This record gives sequence, C-alpha cells and structure tokens, in this order.
Amino acid sequence: MTTGQLSLAEVLSNTLASDYRRQEAEQKLQEFSLQSFPEFVRALAVELANDRNAQGIRVQASVQFKNCVLGEAGVGRKAAEQHWFSLPEELNTEIKTLLLRTLASADEGVGRTAALSVAAVAELEIPLDKWPGLIVQLSDWIVQSQPVDWTPNTRSLRLACLTTLGYINDGLERREERGLPIVALPEPETNAMINAIWHGAHKNPETDQPQDALVRQTAMTALLHSLAFIRPVFEKESNRHTLMEMVCTATQDHESVKEVAFECLVKIVQLYYEYMQLYMQQALINLTIAGMDPDRNSESVVLQAIEFWSTVCEIEIADQEEGDGVPRSYYSIMASEYLVQRLLHLLTYQEDADEDDDWNIHMAAGLCLGHLAVAVRDPIVQPVLSFVELHESAQDWKYREAAIFAFGAILDGPSRRELIRVGEQFLPKLINKLTTDNNVHIRDTTAWTIGQVCQHIPEATESHLESLIGALLGGPTTPRGLRDDARVGLNCAWCLMNLAEFFRKEPFEQTYRLSPMFGAIIEQLLQATDETKEADINRTANFRASVYEAISELIKSCAVDCIPVVIQLAQHILGRLNTSVEIRRNLLGTEEKMLHAEMQSNLCSVLTAVIRRLDAESQVNAEIGQSVMGVLYLVMDSATKESTVWEDAFLVVGAIASALKEQFFPHYAGFERYLLTALEDFTSYQLCEIAVGVVGDICRALNEGMLQFWPIVVTKLVAAIQSPELDRVVKPQILSSFGDVALAVGVNFQSALQPVMAMLEEATKAPYDPMSGVDVDWINTLREAILESYVGIAQGINNVALLEPFIPGIFAFLQVVALDDTKTDEVLKNAVWLMGDLANLFEPGYLRPFYEQEWASLLFIEAKGRVKDSMMRKYALAKIQKHCPNGFPMKLSD
Repeated sequence: MTTGQLSLAEVLSNTLASDYRRQEAEQKLQEFSLQSFPEFVRALAVELANDRNAQGIRVQASVQFKNCVLGEAGVGRKAAEQHWFSLPEELNTEIKTLLLRTLASADEGVGRTAALSVAAVAELEIPLDKWPGLIVQLSDWIVQSQPVDWTPNTRSLRLACLTTLGYINDGLERREERGLPIVALPEPETNAMINAIWHGAHKNPETDQPQDALVRQTAMTALLHSLAFIRPVFEKESNRHTLMEMVCTATQDHESVKEVAFECLVKIVQLYYEYMQLYMQQALINLTIAGMDPDRNSESVVLQAIEFWSTVCEIEIADQEEGDGVPRSYYSIMASEYLVQRLLHLLTYQEDADEDDDWNIHMAAGLCLGHLAVAVRDPIVQPVLSFVELHESAQDWKYREAAIFAFGAILDGPSRRELIRVGEQFLPKLINKLTTDNNVHIRDTTAWTIGQVCQHIPEATESHLESLIGALLGGPTTPRGLRDDARVGLNCAWCLMNLAEFFRKEPFEQTYRLSPMFGAIIEQLLQATDETKEADINRTANFRASVYEAISELIKSCAVDCIPVVIQLAQHILGRLNTSVEIRRNLLGTEEKMLHAEMQSNLCSVLTAVIRRLDAESQVNAEIGQSVMGVLYLVMDSATKESTVWEDAFLVVGAIASALKEQFFPHYAGFERYLLTALEDFTSYQLCEIAVGVVGDICRALNEGMLQFWPIVVTKLVAAIQSPELDRVVKPQILSSFGDVALAVGVNFQSALQPVMAMLEEATKAPYDPMSGVDVDWINTLREAILESYVGIAQGINNVALLEPFIPGIFAFLQVVALDDTKTDEVLKNAVWLMGDLANLFEPGYLRPFYEQEWASLLFIEAKGRVKDSMMRKYALAKIQKHCPNGFPMKLSD
C-alpha cells in the first residue's frame, strides 16, 4: 500500500524524523485514515506483523493503529467505534489474527508494542462480548510450558501477553472516566487471568525457577489494573489469601516490582477495605511502615507506602462522618504511634533545589500527617508538639521547616480548644520566622502554616492581629510577606482570604476588626499586583491571581464603614480595565496575550465582588452602571472568546443587572449582541453556560422590560438545547432559564409555550442509563431544572386555559419523581413547590384526582423530614388541601 509516492512503511518511518518530514507524514496518515478506514487499519496491522520492517516502523504502526481505532487521531471516539464495527467480519478476523501473531515477535519491543493494538480492539469489543475467548487465550499463552507452533520465544510471548492484559484491564477500568460502568468479565475469564498473573509473578513453567524481574513487574501491573473488576474473585477467602500473599511477597522484590506491589496495596485497601483486618494485623502495618524507609527503598516506593496510609485515613474519615456513632477499631488508630514518628521523620527529607510544586516524600508525608490528624484526632497532638518544640529552632533548616510544617498539618481534626491555646503561643514565633528567617523554604512553609491557623483556628490570631497583618503585607523596605518570593506571597494572600472569611458577619455590621486596617490592606494588595516576582511569569501570574482573589474576599466580608474604600476601589478597577485595553493592542506574543487576559479576568472578578457588596448597601446607581458597561464593551471587543475574559465580564454584567434592576434597561440593547454571540457559541460551553445564567439575571432585573427582547433570546436558547455540539452540562440550565423568561414576560410567553413544554416533556423521559453516562447525579440535575422551569412557567403564565393541556404530563413526571428513591433534597423541594403553585392556580377541587393518588401523599410525607424550607412546604400543603376535601396527605395503609 502507498500514500502518494511513498509506501506506508516509509511514511511510518518518517514519523520518527525530527524535521519537516514528520509533519508531512502525520498529515498523510491522517488523510489516508479518513479516506479508507478499512484499508488503513488492515495496512497498519500488516506493517506491524511484517518481520522485515525495522522496529521503529512496527512500533509506529501499532501506535497509529491504536490511535485510529480509539479515535485519538482526530475523528473522535464515537466515530472511530462506528468505523471499527462496520468492518466486514472476515476483515475484522484477519486483523485480529495479525495482531495476535505479532505478540509472539522475536523482537521483544515489537511484541510489547503490539499489545497496544490488541488492547485497543479489546477495549471496544469486550464490553459488547465481541471477542470471546481473548482473555483465556492470552492467559493460556502465559501459563503454558511449551511454545505455540508459530513463536520461537515463549518469554517474549509471555511478556507481551501480560503487557496486553495490563493494557486491556487499564482500558476497561478507564471506562469510568467516560461515565461508563466498569465491565464485569465472566468468571472463567477472570479466573484464567488471575491464574496467569500468578504464574507471571512466580515461576517460569519451563525452568520451574522464578520469572525475571521484568516479567514479574508486568504481571503485577496487570493485576493492578484488574483489581477494580475482580470483586467476585477477591470475595472468596482462598482466592483473597492467594492474591494478598502474592502482593505482599512482591513488596520485598526487586525495586521495580516493589513499586507496583505497593500501588496494588493502595488500590486494594481503597476497593476492599472491609476485608483487610486479618492482613493489617499480620502484615500490612509492618510492611507499609517499613516501605516508608527512604534509606532502604526508592522514592517511588516510599511515596506509594505513604499513599497507602493516606488512603486508609480518607476511608476512615468518611466512615466517621457518615457512621452510626458505634466505636470502631480503625487501622489508623492502631498504627498511629508508629506512623506519626515515621511521618515526622520523613518531613525532613527534602533538598535545597526542591520546588514548591514538586511531589516528593516531604510533601506526601505532610499530607498524610494531615489526614492522620483528622482520622486519629487528639492523640496525635502531643507527639507532634514534642517534635515541634525539639526542632523549631534547629540549626539544620530542614528540621526547622519540618517542625513548622508538622504544626500546620495537624490543625484540622483535633479538639480546637487546646489547639487555639497552643496557636496563640506559637503564632508570634511564626510571625518572626516569616519576617526574619533567611531561608525561603522556611518562610514559604511558615506562611502556609499561618494560613492553616487562619483557616482552622482563626481565634488564635485575634490577640496578634495587627502584627500578623503587618507581617503578611510586608513593607516598602521589607521584602517579606506579599513582597517576598512568589510562593511565599501567594500563601500570604491566602492567609488574608481566611482572615476575611473569619471576620465576616451577616448581616453586615457597622464596623469590624479589620476596619481600621482595611484601606491599607487593599492598597498594599493592589500594589502587590503590579510586582513582577521572578523570571517565571507563570508563578507571577498565579501570585497575582491569589492577590486579586484576596481583594475579592475582603470586599465580600467588609463592614459598612469600609464602603467608601470599596467605592474608590470600583473606580480604580475600572481605570485598570480601561488601561488594559490600550495595553492589549500593543501585545504581540501569545504568552503575553494569555497572561494579560488572565489579568483582565482577575480585574472583572474583583469588579463583580465590588458591585455585589455595594448592591447590599444600595450604593449602585445609574452612573456606576454606565461606567461599568462602557468599560466591559471595550474589554470584550479587545478580547478573544478563547480566553476567560468574556466569561468573567458576563459575571460582572449579571451582577450589575441584579443591582440596577429596571435601570439596566438602557444597557440591554448594547449588550444584546454579546449575549447572543455567547448563546450561539456551542463549542465554548463554559461561556454559553454563564450566558444562560446572565439571561436569568437580566430577566429578574427587567421583568416586563424584557418584552421587546425575549423572543430572540428564547430562539437562541431553543437552538442551543437542540444542538448536538453543546456540552450536555449546559442543557439543564437552559431548561431552567425558560422559567426565568416566563416569569419576566408573563402571559406573553404563550407564543413559545408549545415548543418549550414539548422540550420539557421530552426531558422528563430521559432514562437512567449509566452505559451512556446518564447517571443518578445527571438525572437529578436535569429534574431539578425541569421542575424549576415548570414553576417559573406556571407563575409567569398564570393562566389555567393555557396550562391545562399540559397538566397530565406534568403530574406524570411528578409521580416519577415521587417514586424515585435517588432524588435529592433539592428535587424534592422543587416538586413540592410546583405542586403548591399548581394547586394555587387551579380552582379548588380541579386537581383532586391527582393529589388523591398515593404517590402525592408519599411525596409530602417524605418532604416533611427532608425539605428545610418549612414556609414553602406549609404554603404548598395549604393550597393542596383546598383540592382534597378528605384531607391531605392521606393516611396510608402499611
């Protein structure tokens, strides 16, 4: 087969080139895959199986085959699946035979690469039972002692088959990421696979000696990816003992095997925690704590051993939160004495060159210690405080840093009263280290620990507030706090966010603790956003985003006497946005433009917070509205929709519309073209989703003022919900927005009533279908939106004659909701609300046949225990009782 003047083998070879030939080759492969999928995949399988080809060509053939079959080469997953299943049966069989024979290649690298192609086909066909016997066949080739008639090398075949099982299991497991259920393999196939993995991890059937390390590692990898769907095997005690013995033995193996074995333990405890008691007592506690010894194990092994205990703690924390109050013997408590000491020691393992975002032993140990503090609670405090006292002033910076890190890590979990007392004593030392320690690692961890104090025990800050704020802000002559290294400054901004949240009071008070310092804090934060921290512009951008977020949080929480500062800030932010438009015109580089767009988004976020806070004090007037909208038009005109600028600008519009209410009317005509553009942008679903939300804000603001504008908006909403391009996450919000429009325009909505109600009725019939990703959460989100829309339409139309034809369908949907055991509290609340509104709209007695059905009473009985809005529930009950002379809810028989 040729593509142009070159053979396919030559094109595949050119994909390995480092010059223009690579791009040309990739383009040719893409073109040919689109021209003739059957010919292309067969040709790739032939090139992969051709022993005369160089290894690089065969490897590329397998990679291209996998990408083509799974839709990773441009056509998309669904289209690729359709192409594959449309192949003639004889061609399908021929291709699979070529792939399986290639597993036995004498070239070990080719055999293992062919595993990619076999697994790609298996990922499509196994869930549909279209490749029966594959798992058993691969397993037989691993276990057998004699080579098959067409392979000269059983080790190579065994390795390739184990690799294939690993890839297949991984592909089947990853179905969950696409919202699909994990496939349950038939028991004979599962047993055959586990038996093959056992052989791969143990002995060579030809020599009766242990397999070599690579084979054992590959076998353990196959086991790792199979754990999610072998529950029937694992639940049998004898099988479980065999598997656990195999994994535990592998933790003492060659380093590469050991790492995968510990990964298996992490996944086993995550999936099968309830079966772990015997193994914890006999082996796992000792094995994993020994695995956390960096002097005897590689970093990757230590990280997995730490992850094991982080996972155990997470499971036990969840059990405590959801539990029945019955005391349990948690493994974290059983092992805490040894774990705490090991983790504290591991906190000292770091290097001068470690970056703050490196995932290493030091960071993993700190995270695990935090989980352990939540799981174990008070018993962890004393050993950690002893460690802190011993090392907080150590000469070695690693021990000083470990002491500070340890204190910050345990602040969420143990009793707050004692921690507050200790925090009050320790905070002055932390403030001193933040401002005077010469080691940036120390200052970074100190700022993070202060942030932990501000978040979990903020009461400890009250007696040191002025000195703390001064240390966090730094000063013109003190390059500390916000003016320190970007990572230190970022944590200082986080501290201020937590303080803002702590001191926030609702309803807003006349003054609060931060009032005397509020203006200075805002001024210092604004100055910090102008600083360039270092050569790494991404770090500077992250720092600036955190500072802007801190400004927003402070604005949201400030007392009434801070409002003059907020008004000044509004003008300052508008000025910065105006200037940013001029700067944008002179930017040339892609990265420069991206960072500039992030800055504009941050400014819009602050402006949104400012408007909402001023609105709470009725301080937003037409003049502010004119200034805001004028600047936003300039910003959106200069920005691309690929950035998040439009999204954040739309949030400002939603806030200003909510604040101005009917005074927003003069601005709608100018904003409409931006709104309609966003509603038509199905590919940028986040923007479209925000635009739909803004439609609701504007409708609630203008009410009848929407009369001349609403038809085109509804037309765009209908087109959006019908578009297959638009991400489904937006569609429930669109359904809900129809209710917002109906509430605004009232009975005028009747011209759109028929098509909208038809769409709502169609949506009510959406089935629970996990195979297509329609799970319980999605169904509840959809139903919540449908009910909101019905409520809005019923209240807005307020016309019995117009709504009467749709009543049977609405109540049929309410019955489905009532009898659904998986409905959320919000769905239940909206259902009760709708039933009350319909009862209020129709003449007493008219809806009696519906309300006297048993499901209606069941719904209200359930709502009494779950719906917190008692006023709404009582309103609905009173309205419904007018339709039911025999009482409602009815007394139900058992």
